[in-house]
Amino acid sequence: MTARFGLADEISKSVVELGPRVLRHAAVSGACFALYLGIVAGCDNIGLHWAISLALSFPVVAVFGFLLHCRVTWGVPGSRIGFRRYVAGLVSTIPINYFGMFVLHSFAGFPLLSSAVATTLAATGWGFVATRWALIQSRAE
Repeated sequence: MTARFGLADEISKSVVELGPRVLRHAAVSGACFALYLGIVAGCDNIGLHWAISLALSFPVVAVFGFLLHCRVTWGVPGSRIGFRRYVAGLVSTIPINYFGMFVLHSFAGFPLLSSAVATTLAATGWGFVATRWALIQSRAE
């Protein structure tokens, strides 16, 4: 009986500890999202193709997001291995963003910013998992 309740207690403890991190992750992701949309909108205003604006926004948002997630979301010091893993997690969202932008904006004709919002929301859940893996795993090493 003790083992079963021990596992339930551990799960409950994990959920309670993760709750505030989810909120902090959402806040940091929102800041990254605003930066990303600003870059995409700015590039669109000067006539750059959306694919170029996504490529230009990537390194800016990657550094900004890594620094904020380390400090605000997870409370861990930044490290090279953590940054490499964080970027690997972000790179894994690129197909979601490019495919979504192609389908929604280029093919279906939705406005650029609406398409960018939709594709970013689609990648957000994966971003939480990838960020946690990158920053918490690197702390153990």
